[in-house]
Amino acid sequence: MNKDVIKLIQQGYSILTPTMRMSRYLKNIYAAEQINMGNIVWESADILPWHTWLRRYWDESTAYTDNIPYCLNRGQQQSIWLRLVQNSEFSDQLLQPQSVALRALQAWELSHQWQITLFPEDIYINHDVRAFQSWAHAYQTLCQRENWIDNARLADDLIARMSKNVFLSLPK
Repeated sequence: MNKDVIKLIQQGYSILTPTMRMSRYLKNIYAAEQINMGNIVWESADILPWHTWLRRYWDESTAYTDNIPYCLNRGQQQSIWLRLVQNSEFSDQLLQPQSVALRALQAWELSHQWQITLFPEDIYINHDVRAFQSWAHAYQTLCQRENWIDNARLADDLIARMSKNVFLSLPK
């Protein structure tokens, strides 16, 4: 592991990774480095996947702020998407609504990660895309009405709040 990264970890900085697997791998490398340096005990490295860090920062930052949306967990998001898919006009054409709802949730997350507009105008869309648009619009409307936020929109919401100086600062 890079000596500069080790130094940052020891100074209390968080290291962000794209996946949980990478976080575990880097933590193991850090532990091996500590053992090689002759240390018997050391503070655990704060190496987290991006979404875990976002959620932690969200929880820490919103603890003292009013009118914060409720952050849905993955199970809640899946349940909402399933209900929307099952209650839609497209439900009678689906063989496995639960699988479709999970794929729709994944498409929702990807579209936000890549900042793809879900409701483009002036283009032809097929039946499947129209169904997804319908579910996504219903999901978005429901989240706004209930004051909910999900993992897909968490980073955008935090950035917007930081730009308005709602939070004091980013953690290390």
